[in-house]
Amino acid sequence: MSDDRLRERSRLLAISPVLTDLRSDLVLDALVADLSKRADCSLAAVIVVLSRVALFRAAVGLPSEVQVSRAVSRASTPCDTVVREQRALLVDDDAGLNGSQRTLAVQYGLRSYAAVPLELGGHVVGTIAVADRRERAFDASTLDLLRDTSARARARIEELERSSLEHDEEASENELPLIESAALSRLAFARRSGALEEERFERGVALLSQLEDRHFRWQELVARLRPLAEPAPSTRSIMTPSSKLAGGGGDK
Repeated sequence: MSDDRLRERSRLLAISPVLTDLRSDLVLDALVADLSKRADCSLAAVIVVLSRVALFRAAVGLPSEVQVSRAVSRASTPCDTVVREQRALLVDDDAGLNGSQRTLAVQYGLRSYAAVPLELGGHVVGTIAVADRRERAFDASTLDLLRDTSARARARIEELERSSLEHDEEASENELPLIESAALSRLAFARRSGALEEERFERGVALLSQLEDRHFRWQELVARLRPLAEPAPSTRSIMTPSSKLAGGGGDK
């Protein structure tokens, strides 16, 4: 599947508002927590792959800045390959990743990765993935676990879609660029409130830096929103080295 195919209208229309709603869902949260435990991996997630970003619909073990943005550039993660080629992917050592797909691995010391496609409406809309800081020998049992989780996640998402009154295909398609750019807004306001130190804010922005294309002026958006990330006077005074975040379960 080419990059153009990833942006096909039919695939994007299969990504309903339920998939891009970042409010916590107890069932999906329980699924990824259980997956992390059973796979013995520090990070587990339900990931929705949009045109430019990989959106973490539910996850455990995310680094602080990714927990805030809930998104990274699609090209910076192996999920890109899983969705593009519509197949499972097992990576026992990060040396097996190509080019930009090693971005997350290098940034956070992730050594191994495994994922299967998440399919809805006849389209691969994302992945069910695990990652760990150790080299792992993933095998058929890992695939079985991931596929079982994918089926359970799909059932929950379909249940949410049936009960949702917000499902509108045209609105969903038109709002996707706003959903992608909202990741930066979340980072900016977390930085301004003092919830993220500057280093983590910049790291989160860098993970989204590959979004620039002829349809999406990412660098211009970054320049416009960066002033909003300046800590407010009341928070700037308390941003000292000792106030640095300890970080989430996936921080390095």
